[in-house]
Amino acid sequence: MKTQIGKKLRIVLLSLAFLLFLLVVPGTWLLVPVVGVWIGVRRIRSGKRYGGWIIATALLLFLLPYLLLLMAVMSDPYEPLEGAAAWH
Repeated sequence: MKTQIGKKLRIVLLSLAFLLFLLVVPGTWLLVPVVGVWIGVRRIRSGKRYGGWIIATALLLFLLPYLLLLMAVMSDPYEPLEGAAAWH
């Protein structure tokens, strides 16, 4: 029989393993919105709470790096270094 703490520990460990998998294996970042929407829809259909929040969080986590990159590109233009810092 599984205890409540065992279930929570298993969820945390599986989440960490999935995150490590996303960070190590190239291209798996594209699974974030797919899995997030899948889990969210399952929770909504089963009547559990936070299904919409899971979908929104997955999409925001997926888009966040691209939004940060876009903000960095759109910020101040590149200014070449001067003086000693310009030498390689």
